[in-house]
Amino acid sequence: MKIVAGNPINGGVAYGKARLVDRKKGNTVPDSAKKKGWKEFLAAKDAAAAQLRKAQAALSEKLKGQEDAGFLEIQISFLENENLLNTVKSYIEEGKDALEASKKVCGEYVQRFLGLDSEYMRERAKDVRDVFDRVENILSGTEAGMELEEPSVIVCTDLSPSETAELNPEKVLGIIAQKSTTYSHMAIMARMLGIPTVTGVDARIFDEPGGETVILDGDEGVVYINPDGEMIRTYERKAAADRKRKEGLKALLNKPACTKSGREIKIYANAAGEEEIKTVAENGADGIGLLRSEFIYMRSDAYPTEEQLFETYRRILSEMEGKKVVIRTVDIGADKAAGYFCLDHEENPAMGYRGIRICLDRTDLFKTQLRALLRASKYGNLAIMFPMITDVSEVKRCKKLLDEVRREVGSAPFETGIMIETPAAALISDKLAAEVDFFSIGTNDLMQFTLAVDRMNPKLEGTYDRYHPALLMLVEMSVKAAKRAGIWVGICGELAGEEKLTEWFVQSGVDELSVSASCVLELKEKVRSLD
Repeated sequence: MKIVAGNPINGGVAYGKARLVDRKKGNTVPDSAKKKGWKEFLAAKDAAAAQLRKAQAALSEKLKGQEDAGFLEIQISFLENENLLNTVKSYIEEGKDALEASKKVCGEYVQRFLGLDSEYMRERAKDVRDVFDRVENILSGTEAGMELEEPSVIVCTDLSPSETAELNPEKVLGIIAQKSTTYSHMAIMARMLGIPTVTGVDARIFDEPGGETVILDGDEGVVYINPDGEMIRTYERKAAADRKRKEGLKALLNKPACTKSGREIKIYANAAGEEEIKTVAENGADGIGLLRSEFIYMRSDAYPTEEQLFETYRRILSEMEGKKVVIRTVDIGADKAAGYFCLDHEENPAMGYRGIRICLDRTDLFKTQLRALLRASKYGNLAIMFPMITDVSEVKRCKKLLDEVRREVGSAPFETGIMIETPAAALISDKLAAEVDFFSIGTNDLMQFTLAVDRMNPKLEGTYDRYHPALLMLVEMSVKAAKRAGIWVGICGELAGEEKLTEWFVQSGVDELSVSASCVLELKEKVRSLD
């Protein structure tokens, strides 16, 4: 038996055969792919886009409200990029076949992204390589995907975005990866899908991944290769106890999350589409703490109309039957792409033209969404939340536009709030609190900006400290400002579901925690155990 320590990414136990996922491809161009031209490339491009949209829809269904599958839009946008397509066409016109032209353009764009200063933009090289691999597989007739003949623990260096989207939880018992970070697409999706995962483990430790049996302990971050009988029995008992505990959590479905002293903490769920509302209710959530409204934009080929937006919001509010629904206004930009927005290339898009900055610049777009929201307010318990706020003037401009729209279309009572996701917002939270009805602290971006750490960069995994005192000081500062102003405050981000911080959040005065739907019952149990 060999024991290897890694980084725990998602808890739980997996036991089964190891299966190596090798993404390397040969350089030989098959005869079947030679002499294919521009027409065949366009057909392969369209087929690849169709595959990605299918994977996106399937992933949204599997996630059921826990996370948005919109990151695949980034790849689809590459397939629609005019400059990229024209470059491929020019190489074909020079005499290269479609596959050769595709490989050449892929190489050029990968090097272009890798040469940029922004770590975020360098990460886009993975998306370029991934999407071109898909096109080239179609051109050459090569089988792609990760079909497993039997349930297995997969061993990989990392998983591409599209491979992540195509994970089948019924076949993928666990994931052992080398380079992936805590907040990579792979890690986030593994948590959402409930797949035990350990990273920081080199595949070379296996003698022959595909024949060896492994136990993966996602709680401790340990991998046992060819475990002995006693170790297998130990983990069988642990897995059985875990199943029994999860079954017992169902008793909390209709119970409030009250501490022993009687203080109730609202446990809300995150959602990224109306198809996920049923799952929110099935998991016993008190409401929706973050509805990512950009899902409507990212699934559309053109700007949604006011009527399309209204009908979507109306259905969601109605289905929630009076429970609060916090809808974040459109947060396009950075890693959320919609090609028809025609956003310019940016060296640092995470801190660039995104979210409320786009909305306040393009008020026609913003007011269309606000009109739809206010019209829908009559059908449920609506709260409107503005993202990426850094200054009081931004909030006042948002409220002014809201007032203008309210005079046009009317509304039922609703709440107005902001996300505290920048250090600037946290530092002036006392002034911001005077302008709104609630705060929702977005810990993902707040952590990234506070620590100046790209959460997708595997080299900085150890620097991305979720318990860093500077981050917790900013959270505490924002909570205290909310309490002084008499408004409620919630947490929506990865840290909201971090049980090690639950007691601290409650003691600090947080009123609400918004988490993935699958985490609601465990978080209720944790809150009910507190004094």
